[in-house]
Amino acid sequence: MQIYVKRENWDGQLLMKLPISSLEAEQIKKELKQAHPSVMIPFIGGVESEFPGLEEALTGEFVFEDGHLELLNKLAKETEEMNQEKRFRFQAAIEMEQPQSLKDVLHVLSRLERYSFQPEIRSYEDLGRYAAHREKREIPEELEEFFDYEQLGRFWECEHGCLTEGGWVEKNYYQSEEKSASEKEKKELEKRVLVVEVRQEFPRVSYERFYLPMPEEDLKEKLKECKRKGQEVVGITGTSSVAELYNYLPPGCSMEELNGIAGEVYQLQQRTELDWKRMLSALEAEVPATAKEACQVIGNYRNYELLPRKTKNPELYGRYLLEQKGSEIPDNVKYYIRYEELGKKRSKEAGLIETGFGMLVNRVHPIRREDWKAERLCICHPLTILRYDPSEESIVPKDLSGKEALAFKEVIEGEIEKSLKGEWEGALSGFLKNKLLQQKIQRMYPYVEEYQGELKGVLCVETKAELLESERQALLHEWNEIARFGWGDELFSKPVQVGNKEIYIGFFGNGTEGEGLFVEPEELFPKEGEGCEMKM
Repeated sequence: MQIYVKRENWDGQLLMKLPISSLEAEQIKKELKQAHPSVMIPFIGGVESEFPGLEEALTGEFVFEDGHLELLNKLAKETEEMNQEKRFRFQAAIEMEQPQSLKDVLHVLSRLERYSFQPEIRSYEDLGRYAAHREKREIPEELEEFFDYEQLGRFWECEHGCLTEGGWVEKNYYQSEEKSASEKEKKELEKRVLVVEVRQEFPRVSYERFYLPMPEEDLKEKLKECKRKGQEVVGITGTSSVAELYNYLPPGCSMEELNGIAGEVYQLQQRTELDWKRMLSALEAEVPATAKEACQVIGNYRNYELLPRKTKNPELYGRYLLEQKGSEIPDNVKYYIRYEELGKKRSKEAGLIETGFGMLVNRVHPIRREDWKAERLCICHPLTILRYDPSEESIVPKDLSGKEALAFKEVIEGEIEKSLKGEWEGALSGFLKNKLLQQKIQRMYPYVEEYQGELKGVLCVETKAELLESERQALLHEWNEIARFGWGDELFSKPVQVGNKEIYIGFFGNGTEGEGLFVEPEELFPKEGEGCEMKM
């Protein structure tokens, strides 16, 4: 995030990158004085940020008065550390609330839990179907094909949220439920730890929400009710009331297991004030394989300590350890310590693990990963390759397959290589939502290969540890999302010019979600002398 510092009686401006240290801020003040001495108070004349709404909110705010510099640093730091989902929520919240000051922006930022994020809703038609379900509209079957879901979606957006590039963000997700609930039901909603959404695809898209924890008997009845309706559960997504707990749980948990985990967290909340970052870091570091193991980690919450950011590498950790000893170590000794060696040895002994929130240590038993065994596997699925030729009469792109598609293999490989630079460079695994799965993945890289006379898309996955069956299924699902809506969507949206023709590369098949994905042995998909072992 960057701001332009201006003064009322000066036409120039200085660029200030945030967050900024006090020394750097003093240098900016000196440069202002040298540019044009004045008693006028410096203010923000413009903002460069990935969130367009910030410029309107911050322009005109004083830079160095009223503690604003500290607040600006806080804003810049928190936005830098946001994951992709939080960025979409913040972007939408700014657009909906239209804050008019720095304090307004920070107020919106502090209340992001009031906005839910649903990445599966990506078009106004999707939103319209969702709205029809929420409003309990009974659309006669004979009129279903004539109902304008897109128009309903546009109206729904005006009242309830914002449709972003990444999905639907809704304000006051629980508002309608809470308004209509009795006082007793309101108290039950306040206990929620997880909000789990079950999404049914057929015969039409519909949703069912479970507020966890809930009594076991109530959960059984709700699940029976879904079954009576003929609703087949094909996908579960979840959010939590305070943090992204769902993404830090073992993939593939049943509804009963999720309810048990939510109950464990709820009981912990009654005993102590929860540091969510510490608890989520503990789950990320321990990588529990089952719901039972996740409950054990949550139950042992007090055993973990999240260390300061300055412990990120061995040398810094070594210095941090000596800082804790304070005056016990004489200065003439500190100067000659090999801090990197000290940090390496002590971090190994302590079982220090790096998480998304910082370095974590278990003070009761070191976290060990020496028994992890790496593996490699290939995920293969159909490609969608379209060619558009303006010289031909038809305006519809031609779907290429077989030898026609193989002729463009080198061109497609070049485009894939280009697409993996910038935001996606070496980081496809970083876009996995499940943080436990992410801990086990070393690297993911896509390419194309000939298979049985067809050009296929292949994802090579290098892991740090063998994946459980539930983790493999989660990986297939998440890769399908990345290939359809993330990196793959970006690749498809940039046509390749080959002569006077345009080629569109879709790293997905034409079928429904997940259709056509399969895993094959190493020898079928060699890549520059390297193959991927089939473990599924």
